[in-house]
Amino acid sequence: MSRRRELLLGAGIGTTGIAVTVALMAAAGDVDAGGFEPHADVLLRGLVVLGVAAVVEELVFRALVLGGLVRLTESAALALVLSSTLFGLLHLVTTEDTTTLSLLSTVLGGVMYGLAYLRTGRIWLGVGIHFTWNVVQSSVLGFTMSGTDDFSGGLWHLSGGGDYGPEGTAFSLVGRAVVIALVLVVTRRDPRRGP
Repeated sequence: MSRRRELLLGAGIGTTGIAVTVALMAAAGDVDAGGFEPHADVLLRGLVVLGVAAVVEELVFRALVLGGLVRLTESAALALVLSSTLFGLLHLVTTEDTTTLSLLSTVLGGVMYGLAYLRTGRIWLGVGIHFTWNVVQSSVLGFTMSGTDDFSGGLWHLSGGGDYGPEGTAFSLVGRAVVIALVLVVTRRDPRRGP
């Protein structure tokens, strides 16, 4: 699969996962609509900063940390658990308003990005997922993202999920499970082609 195809697939998967999360929040009455009011500067800042962050975090946490732990432990499953836990704990240290639920959600985020890396051997599927999960949530829809509003409200101005945003809700666990399932589907190998 080409880099471009992996990025596009990842973008579709990330958008689907956060859309499921927000749809469940809305069905439960946990979304306040603040209306549509475009702010091009916020949208552009979100696209650039969250795009760079997705690439850097996937390089560091997946290619370096996860890849290194796979070689060190000789177990992809153990390496995935360890790197995802580290990913979650870093958010605990760097983000205010972290709860047990938001920590669990972030660890599960590490699992979905890590699984994308392990299944493809490259960062690009995970970059697409990571970027769209964050940018759709914050810059497009306007929610708080991981406890910050720095990139929120480029188009829509929605709120909900408390001080941490949608990732602080149980609904994010469902959205992340959808992402994991989709990663497994799109990376399924054809047994007729061999390993």
